[in-house]
Amino acid sequence: MLVDGYNVSLFVLGESGSGKSFTLSVEARSFCHGGHQRASVSLQMYEVYNEVIRDLLTPSNDPMILKHSATRGVHVQGGNEVTVTDSADGIALFHQGLARKIKSMTDFGPAQNFASTIIHFNLILPVDDKPFPNKSTFTIVELPGLEKLGDDLTTIRYREGPKLTKSLISFNVLINTIATQPYADRLINYGESKLTQLLEDEVGGNCRTQALVCMKTDSDPNLISAVVKMCRELEQVKNFPVLNDCIIQDLITQ
Repeated sequence: MLVDGYNVSLFVLGESGSGKSFTLSVEARSFCHGGHQRASVSLQMYEVYNEVIRDLLTPSNDPMILKHSATRGVHVQGGNEVTVTDSADGIALFHQGLARKIKSMTDFGPAQNFASTIIHFNLILPVDDKPFPNKSTFTIVELPGLEKLGDDLTTIRYREGPKLTKSLISFNVLINTIATQPYADRLINYGESKLTQLLEDEVGGNCRTQALVCMKTDSDPNLISAVVKMCRELEQVKNFPVLNDCIIQDLITQ
């Protein structure tokens, strides 16, 4: 679907230490090796931690801010978008971004357990009979560790503060809300966290989204129950992907 001009995304979710980051790496490397000779490909890579967005493709640790536009929707203002020349170049850029992910510790465990990683592979593909190329995006999202879903979320918020687990809690609420509203005229609040704002297309919007769940063999039963519940709700989320050809691009900017 991606090379046809549709947005697609993959959510990698599960508890910390279950292989989420490894799975993320496999999917990104597979895309880079896929071969898109006619397409122009660029890469963006962000981390959301403690309600702060960092650009993983730049050495700076300065926090980024979100903006909204008719053509791009919610996006990171001034985010680095690097052109990928070939598969080796894409893999090298990806690993540079991974190396910049947060590595500090908190009172509640490694900071990376509370962080989200968002990767955008943007494609511009010429179409023979169209005046403008098709534009599409492949998004890979590694969500924070889901182990917190096995606990009382109100207790977590009091114990760990309002921001540390805000991404996960807001994402869980968002999925629950959209799962019960399958119609296109629904009104959904994406503004509860930076993560949910960035996933407006991937969750309920113009995107074909799938999820890949990673779990440990000895997971707590309460956590398994919570993760299964989230997966059932994800299955019920109705997205509305469209072909991002010159006609749709023109409609969006009118």
